[in-house]
Amino acid sequence: MVWSKDPRILVEYAIKENGVTSWDLLLRNAQYNDAGIYECQVTSSEKIAWNVELKVIDPVTTKPKSRVHKQVTQTTQITQKVLHTDDQRRQWRNKLATTEYQRRSPQREEFFTAGQPVRLVCNTSVVNQSQASPGGTAKIEWYKDGESIESYKNIYVSLHRYQLQTEQVYVSELIVDRSNLADSGDYLCRFSNSDLILVRVYVLP
Repeated sequence: MVWSKDPRILVEYAIKENGVTSWDLLLRNAQYNDAGIYECQVTSSEKIAWNVELKVIDPVTTKPKSRVHKQVTQTTQITQKVLHTDDQRRQWRNKLATTEYQRRSPQREEFFTAGQPVRLVCNTSVVNQSQASPGGTAKIEWYKDGESIESYKNIYVSLHRYQLQTEQVYVSELIVDRSNLADSGDYLCRFSNSDLILVRVYVLP
C-alpha cells in the first residue's frame, strides 16, 4: 500500500547509504482495531513477502516513584512472524558494503529466495570488430564484489554469451542455478573496460 485515505497512515520512502532503499509504514495514534497482520511485498522478482503482526495493548502505567507519576497513553507492540527481522536485513546490507568496490551505487536491486535461480543479463553493441574475441563474441566479463566470475568457484554458476543474428549486439547471461545466501552481492558486467551495469543482489533465507 502506498496510499490510504486514513490520515493516520503514512508510507515513507528514502534512499540510504550504498543505494539501499527503505519503505516504512507509519501508524499514528494506534487504535485497537488496527491490530492484525500487515504484509510487506518485494515485487522486483517473484513475490517475496514479510508478515508482521501488530498487537495494540492497553496503556501501561508505572508505579509512582519519588513523587513522579509516569503514564504512557498508548503503546503498540510489534511481533515479527516467521520471516526476516530488520536487524537481519541490516546485517545483509552492511555485509555487502564492507569494501570500497561495494560502496558504489547499483543501477538496480534484485531480491531472490535461497534455492531460486538467479538470472542476470547485459548486452552491448560492437562497432569495432577488434572489440570482439577471436571466437567472434564480445569480451563481456562479469564480476562479483570485484572478483572475476571466471574464477568464482561455484558449480551452480554458468555464463552464456551469444550474438543476435540481425544486429551487432552481443548478450551475456549470468545464471546461478541454486542460489544461496553467499550469492548476495554486487554483480558488475563490463565490456572493453567500461561498466555496462551494476546489480545488487539479495538472496534471502
